[in-house]
Amino acid sequence: MFASLGTQLCRPTLTRTIILAVGLAMMLIAGLAVMLTIQGARQANLQEVHRSFDGSAAIASLIMDKEIESAERVASELVRLPALREAVYAGDAQTAMRLINLHDRLQGRSLFDALVITREDERPWVSGGFALRHSEPLIRWLAHQEQATVASPSRLVAVETGEGESIMALVTQGSFRDPDSGRLVGQLLGLVALSERVSLFTEIRARANLTGLALVLDGQLFPGPSAVALQIATLEDVPIGAPEQIGILDECRVAWRMLEPDRVEADVGIVMSTGGAGQEASILIRTVSMLGALILLVMGGLLVFLTRSIAIPMRELSVQTQQSPAGPFSPLAVPRMHRYDELGQVVGAFNDLIERIGKHQTELDRIAHYDPLTGVPNRRLLADRMDQAIARSRRNGCPLAVCYLDLDGFKPINDRYGHAVGDQLLLAITGRLRNLLRADDTLARLGGDEFVILFNNLHTMEEADQALSRLLEAVAAPVTIEGQRLEISASVGVTFYPTDQADPDTLLRHADQAMYRAKESGRNRYHFFDTG
Repeated sequence: MFASLGTQLCRPTLTRTIILAVGLAMMLIAGLAVMLTIQGARQANLQEVHRSFDGSAAIASLIMDKEIESAERVASELVRLPALREAVYAGDAQTAMRLINLHDRLQGRSLFDALVITREDERPWVSGGFALRHSEPLIRWLAHQEQATVASPSRLVAVETGEGESIMALVTQGSFRDPDSGRLVGQLLGLVALSERVSLFTEIRARANLTGLALVLDGQLFPGPSAVALQIATLEDVPIGAPEQIGILDECRVAWRMLEPDRVEADVGIVMSTGGAGQEASILIRTVSMLGALILLVMGGLLVFLTRSIAIPMRELSVQTQQSPAGPFSPLAVPRMHRYDELGQVVGAFNDLIERIGKHQTELDRIAHYDPLTGVPNRRLLADRMDQAIARSRRNGCPLAVCYLDLDGFKPINDRYGHAVGDQLLLAITGRLRNLLRADDTLARLGGDEFVILFNNLHTMEEADQALSRLLEAVAAPVTIEGQRLEISASVGVTFYPTDQADPDTLLRHADQAMYRAKESGRNRYHFFDTG
């Protein structure tokens, strides 16, 4: 086979042209495929990284909501304690503090890092909390928060603790009101130092599969306890406010996303880092290597296939087509470069066949689509015309009238005077019907004395009645054939699309049913199909 291939390549044949053209094309395609694969792999990897960061941000929002909900629940429980309410009303600070401590022991944990109860002008009246650091600054800051400044049960704030340090805190509140007058007696304010909660950062990092994270509030960064998070805080270009941007820290990707907790309204975000930044190059190398090997394999197989399956059999095909009795129905142009090779011979043979077949094509088309006696469309062409008419009706909103016409009394005339007279009568009736139609209407003969008429763009029932009345008058006018004065009439069944929402075959069947109702009603009339 390879010896034959070498012989083919040394001669100016179609085989050489195909092989050279396919080889060059495959080289171009291979280069383009490699470029597109690299770009596609990078884009797909980038999209996957963005989806991963979006999912991690959603998980962080849920965990943040859970933390807020827990703080609001504890604050609500404290405010609803009857004994604590009585202590606040009575001004018994010692009892109030004891009840708060008892509640924390019963819960098994201490939630608030700072907690104050203010009573009228006493700020704070009772204070406490379990912050490991900054306890006094937090209590002082919390005690001076006015009721009016807290519009919702909870909010996120950045609190300065002194010496240039600040924390991200969750503040939640509750009120003690006099049950009789509704007067505000006291206010409970609880503070949770979120940026100091190792458990919060640990849970987000574990559930969101992150190597490090930092919370962002009003543009201020609060890194978590991990080493990667502390490195994030040292980055010069932290991508805060740019979700489309992904930074690189060692072998980690760093991105910012806005958090959307349901329970508070705040400009809070998260800066996250994930591993795997160094894997992109190895993935691309493996992908390109596999693609290159596949392209080489395909190129070799395709060249062998073209030689054995196309180029060599083409020469044999050129001989066969010279004796073939069939061919395409449009002439083929001989390519300039292949005028004298196998392809030129094939084209010449096909063109000889085309010349012979083309002489009969028009007649074959007429026989296939038109009635041989009257020259109007037959059933096959009618189906195509109905599809076009239905589509036109849908576009312009004008009704389509499908009329099924049957001649009354045609069979007795045909039997009495013979088929020749019957054919002349059909031709005369067909000519009259044609004269009544507009350019976009259709007259078709189904066979015998049955016709179908499609009236397009009938805007009113009055217009339809006039058109149908003219049909009946045209058919009923006497016809003189071979000295015989012949008179017949017509029964017409009509259905309207889109009032009759049916397919073409069903529309014809409905029109046929209406035609039989017209015959039963006395003939020489038309009847509309009842869609109800």
